[in-house]
Amino acid sequence: MKTGTDLFDLSGQTALVTGSSQGIGFALAKGLAEAGASIVLNGRDTGKLAKAAKKLRKAGVLNSFRRHGDTIKIWRILHIC
Repeated sequence: MKTGTDLFDLSGQTALVTGSSQGIGFALAKGLAEAGASIVLNGRDTGKLAKAAKKLRKAGVLNSFRRHGDTIKIWRILHIC
C-alpha cells in the first residue's frame, strides 16, 4: 500500500507556502518539496527564511525561491516560474 508522498507527484508544479520559515508552514513546504514541487518560501523575517532554506538544502529537497515581500511581489515571482 502506498503512503505519504508515494501517493502523488508534484513535479513541475510550484507551491507558494506563506509562513514557511517555521512550524506548520515549514513542514508543509518540506513535504511539498519532497513530493517534487518547486516551493516559494515566504515570511516576514528574512533571517528565519534563510535558516529555513538552509535546512531544506541540507535535507536535499530545496528547489525554491526565498522571498520576503508583499503579495504583489510574490505573484510576480510565480509568473516567472
